[in-house]
Amino acid sequence: MKFKAFLPGLVVLSIFVISVSSCSSDDGYNSDEPAYNDGGAGYNDGSGGDGGYGDGGSSQNVVQMTVDNDGVEAFYVRSISGNEQPTSTNINNSTWTLTEGTRYELTIVNSGSHPFQVRSSSSEILLSQNSEGTFESESAVNFVDDDEKFYFTLTAKLADEISAYFCGIHSNSMTGNININ
Repeated sequence: MKFKAFLPGLVVLSIFVISVSSCSSDDGYNSDEPAYNDGGAGYNDGSGGDGGYGDGGSSQNVVQMTVDNDGVEAFYVRSISGNEQPTSTNINNSTWTLTEGTRYELTIVNSGSHPFQVRSSSSEILLSQNSEGTFESESAVNFVDDDEKFYFTLTAKLADEISAYFCGIHSNSMTGNININ
């Protein structure tokens, strides 16, 4: 019975792959480049986008994660999209493994009650939704904090400092370690 439930999903996936691979290349996008790297015109994935991050000539890895909360007890990652798996989903206060050079686009659920922060090993705030972080003005980090959005590029400098994530209000319970790949 489980096999039958799995097979229709597999068939749908196969049809989707065939549809995508048969698209024309006359749309101005190089089929070897990721759709999100269009030099500022936004995402080409139907999401609407809010402007690209690429310079039109280089490719930047983008990982999108939805970070939810378990009351005041923990953060957990509900979903991940992109070609990295920085952590397991649905595990309270899981350890994350981030990759230098990757753009992380986090959607923080209930960010007003649980403002997200990343800190150093000495608890210095590096990026924050409710405070000033030391890396927020660095252009290469390209930090975005807009309501539930918490976007940043993990630069070499930031990778050297980043150690953990916290809730800016419930820092004793809502926290997890960050490792660098």
